Amino acid sequence: MTRKPRSDSKLLTLPDERQMEIFDMLKRNGYKKTELLCEKEFGISTSVGALANFWEVWSRRESENRILKAVTAAKDIEAAAADNLPLINRATMAALQQAAFESILSGGDDKRIKDFMNIVLKARSLDQDQQALELRIKEYEDRIGKAKAELEKARTAGKGGLGIETIERIEQQLGLL
Repeated sequence: MTRKPRSDSKLLTLPDERQMEIFDMLKRNGYKKTELLCEKEFGISTSVGALANFWEVWSRRESENRILKAVTAAKDIEAAAADNLPLINRATMAALQQAAFESILSGGDDKRIKDFMNIVLKARSLDQDQQALELRIKEYEDRIGKAKAELEKARTAGKGGLGIETIERIEQQLGLL
């Protein structure tokens, strides 16, 4: 949240375009040279302390703007990539494997190579765990389907079929699945 500048703050009460010019000067030249340039180019007599205060305000403002742009861009990318997440995961894995390969070829740092490969292996392990979980869910769904079919068969069997109490217990057990 930006506060209103003090009324005696010459630099922070200038138009934004001029303030941006001074901020750019500070980035390129430092305090002392910017102090001289402000006097020469804009006719503004200032001090290093005032420039330091100005720098603090504008660097914070610039950081906030960069963060806001990054967050907005990240949200846009996330929304655009939501449908293609499996493809992106595969592409990321391929990029990690390529980076490890190139690092090995160039005689890279062993720790870095090990880190790359650990990431690749952990990601593969997570994929396998996900596939195993999906398979188990499918197996349970198949079991439930078969149990429901058997229950329905028992209901329609008529004479000699299961009793009402037995059917109710089976239904209770199916409710727990």
